[in-house]
Amino acid sequence: MKTSPTSLIQNTSQQSEEPGDDNQTQQLEIIGKLLCDILIELRQKSDSQTNQREIMTVNEAADYLRFSHHTLREKLAMREIPHYKVGGSIRLRKSDLDKWINKNAIPLAN
Repeated sequence: MKTSPTSLIQNTSQQSEEPGDDNQTQQLEIIGKLLCDILIELRQKSDSQTNQREIMTVNEAADYLRFSHHTLREKLAMREIPHYKVGGSIRLRKSDLDKWINKNAIPLAN
């Protein structure tokens, strides 16, 4: 079970008989460790959400590409964008969409 930041800091304050730099240093170290733990958890959640979003529905892909859903469905019907049918539903891979975007990039003028 994780201890809350407030209780850790309060425990540190109670352990120290005299207030001073040592107490503040301990509190700052605890806060630093807690912030590192929070950042690690956020990165892990972000990574798992990114992996879950690799396979997208038509609506998710339209939002990702900033197309209207109608425009995306037209491009899918014309087979302009790579996609898959899974149990009758259309699915798109984010990596395929990224490649499609890069392939259709307009080169810079010299």
